[in-house]
Amino acid sequence: NKYVEESKRQILLQMNIVPKEQEKIVHQALGEYNRTIGEFNVLVEKEFGVVDASGRDYYMQQNYANQMIDLTNGLSTGVIDEYNNTLDFASENNIKNDLIKNTEDNMLRFVVEITDTLYIFSDEANVFKEQYRVKFDSTENYNYDDATSAFDEFYYSITDKAREILEKSLEIKEEKDIKSLWANKILLRLIKIDPVSFADNVEKDKILLTSDESWKATTEYYEEVWPIIDFDDSMWRQAEIIQNSVNQFSGLDIQPSAIWIRMAAAVSTADSSFEYDSLSMTGTDSLVLSGNDLPGLESDSLGLTEEISDSTENNIITDISQDSPDIAGNNSNADSVVFFRKNFEINGTPLDGNFYVTADNDFRIYLNGEYLLDDDADDYGKLDTLDYYTFDIILKQGKNVIGIDVEDKDHSRQGLKFYGYIEVLPADITAAAEEKAKVKKIEIDPIVLKKVNILNKNRISKE
Repeated sequence: NKYVEESKRQILLQMNIVPKEQEKIVHQALGEYNRTIGEFNVLVEKEFGVVDASGRDYYMQQNYANQMIDLTNGLSTGVIDEYNNTLDFASENNIKNDLIKNTEDNMLRFVVEITDTLYIFSDEANVFKEQYRVKFDSTENYNYDDATSAFDEFYYSITDKAREILEKSLEIKEEKDIKSLWANKILLRLIKIDPVSFADNVEKDKILLTSDESWKATTEYYEEVWPIIDFDDSMWRQAEIIQNSVNQFSGLDIQPSAIWIRMAAAVSTADSSFEYDSLSMTGTDSLVLSGNDLPGLESDSLGLTEEISDSTENNIITDISQDSPDIAGNNSNADSVVFFRKNFEINGTPLDGNFYVTADNDFRIYLNGEYLLDDDADDYGKLDTLDYYTFDIILKQGKNVIGIDVEDKDHSRQGLKFYGYIEVLPADITAAAEEKAKVKKIEIDPIVLKKVNILNKNRISKE
């Protein structure tokens, strides 16, 4: 009945009083650490051995700050355990009401808030460490050397404790299958710390990239700008799939298509009509081309040297030199280079991926204009692999572009083959986890630092 259910609610409410009070003590411990750091910095700027009003020198302040870090960790673990005990009690006694969700949220909210504060303090410690290192290098005041070591210790101690708290809460989240905004926040923080270890805990989006007709291609060279994101490839042709029986990707259990540049579909002559593709052309021995019939046709893609007589009807090409390629594009005296682009979007946080590529005969691959790899072996039978850490820092939110130029040295036209994937933490998880920004990181004015340096140099020179 309703009285029994209300009694259960009251039990859970009473059980949650203890962790809520412990939360206050955790914040007090963090406040004490912060106050102690202030005292520590004051003493470091004074003569060695000077003590504060409570009789502590900066060594004692350092030890006390470390005690506050340990106390924060111990108390935080206790808070998590108390909330978890409430959840266990509810499960064991088949209690199901709104306070279950409330307890879960309180536990994970506390973890996020405390660890965010800890990471702010750890970043602050890292800043102080570098600033004291600079001071020591410029003054050789060993107070600053001690301070550098102290803040280095604070930094690693705090980051280790913050990670322990996050990992403990993640274990409870997984054990009890808790799904909430706070759970996502915790997971995101751990993924940022160690993506390899924690990315498996969330379902990821997978971007698949494979050589197909969605790629753009041209034979025209645009210096170094063609692989960059903002380059306008609207006038490039769509790539076409060509026949290829070789599968260099069999070990990956995939078979991407071979692609090459798409040629114009058909050309009309005064005497007859014929069709051709990128690999072959059939028709009469006399090639009659009308300039009006070839909108957008790139002469470089065929390698044709046009000699057009103004007095000849229908602009007939009357001469193709011996050094020009034949209709199929075969020319032993010239290489054929095709440039490919493929756009794709990233909407989330990239976590992992690989690119696999081969081409006939040589290729160079770029990502967002950044050079990645050259096929030194020029071996079409060999599959080149680029692992995630080859290109992870180049990936961007939003639009990205893969650029590949292929040099077909033997004119066999076996094309380009590409397969790649990028695993992405979905944007909705990322956005939700970052919804509530915490306190800004503390920055120290470099002008103030410079003044302190000058004062200390003057003090040391007088001594």
